[in-house]
Amino acid sequence: MSRGAVGVVGLGQIGGGVAAALCRAGWEVAGCDVRAPAAPLPVGLRLVATPADVAMWAPTVLVAVLDDAQVRDVLEGDGGLLGAARAPATIIVLSTVAVRTLESAANAAAPAGAAIVDCGVSGGAAAAAEGRLVAMVGGSADAVRAARPVIESFAQRVIHAGALGAGMRLKLARNLVTYGSWLVVDEASRLVAASGIATDALVEAIRASDPMTGGATALVSGDPARRPAPPALAAIAHKDLRAALELGAESGVPMPAGELADRFIDDVVRRTAADAPTMREER
Repeated sequence: MSRGAVGVVGLGQIGGGVAAALCRAGWEVAGCDVRAPAAPLPVGLRLVATPADVAMWAPTVLVAVLDDAQVRDVLEGDGGLLGAARAPATIIVLSTVAVRTLESAANAAAPAGAAIVDCGVSGGAAAAAEGRLVAMVGGSADAVRAARPVIESFAQRVIHAGALGAGMRLKLARNLVTYGSWLVVDEASRLVAASGIATDALVEAIRASDPMTGGATALVSGDPARRPAPPALAAIAHKDLRAALELGAESGVPMPAGELADRFIDDVVRRTAADAPTMREER
């Protein structure tokens, strides 16, 4: 039984996977892409020529293109969603873009009666195809309520972060954690390699201990009552970091991330300690 019509503009790794998940969930899906699809189209997907054609097919349209310029073109360019004889009621932007692009999109969509919902996603192409993405959503309560059945068809977790742009702000912050972690892990992997230790051992140690320590989010989401007092925590961090920096110097491994951590760890501990009562109240 059909759940209704949905459109997808952009059938790349994320958009193609989302379209496949929607088809499996019982939606009638139409999609388009400026490029020939690199992968076989999802079974059941109706391929159309332009975003305007997608708009004529469905009241809810997802936009999963590469960047800000492409989002603007999909909405306002020739053959765009907002130039269709019947604009979508809800446009869900999956692309990772600047918040100001979403605000401009909302201003452009309002005269056509269309609501913008920002929906940053995390999990990658495989999770998209399997309907297991994490969706970080921003928009009015009414717009998100209308979009939720569609989003829940391709996301295992839906986090409504707030008004328009809040989902993208959350996604950008989440990406900062990812890319910042890559820098630190690259540095740590070169340190263990210089010590003759297999990188896999580092991966195993991190994956085994993070569930117990809380990993990268421990300071902001862990139980403050279980953390060492700030002066003690900072002192322990400095001791550990300086031992690592000493090992890096002996091994010939540059460690800019370690040096930054040693420089700013007092500020980090002080801020999180000040936030602790607020975090307790929110839980």
